[in-house]
Amino acid sequence: MVTQKQIADLLGLSQSTVANILRGAATPKYKEETKKAVLSTAERLGYRPNRSAQAVQRGRSNVIGVLHFASKLEISGKVADRLPDLIRAAGYEPLVVDLRWYSERMERMVQEMVNARVEGVIVAHISKSFQLCHAEALAAARIPAVTVFGDTRLHIPVIRDDV
Repeated sequence: MVTQKQIADLLGLSQSTVANILRGAATPKYKEETKKAVLSTAERLGYRPNRSAQAVQRGRSNVIGVLHFASKLEISGKVADRLPDLIRAAGYEPLVVDLRWYSERMERMVQEMVNARVEGVIVAHISKSFQLCHAEALAAARIPAVTVFGDTRLHIPVIRDDV
C-alpha cells in the first residue's frame, strides 16, 4: 500500500502538506501545481486512504453499515441498489452485508459492524434472524440503527412509505 509519507518523500513535500491536500482541507493555501502534483502522484501510485488511521484521527469511521435481507420482492432489490448511492451522497461510505448468505451467523455480522466502528446501521427488509438481542448489541456499542420497511418489534425507528 502506498502511504502519504511515500508520496511526500517522492515529491519533496511534508507529510502534512500531502495529507491536507488529499483530504481537501485548507487547500487554497497551496499552489495549484502542488495540489496537481500530489493528486496525480496519488492516483498514479494507487493511493487509497487508510480508513483505520482516519477513524483514529477523526474519532469516527465515516461508514454506515447496511444489513440487507434479500428477498424476491421487487422493492427489496430497489432498496438494496439505492441505499449505497444515498449513503455516499450524504458523505459516508457504505458497508453492505447481504444476509441471505449469513443469516445463521447474525451475531458475527453485527459484531463486524461494531468492529468496523460504523456510525450507524440500516437494517433493510428485516427478517426473523435479526432479533432484539442484535438491536441491543448495536445500542450497547452506541451505534444508532433504523430499519427500512421493517416492524416495530425491535424498538428501533422504522422508515416506511405507507404511513
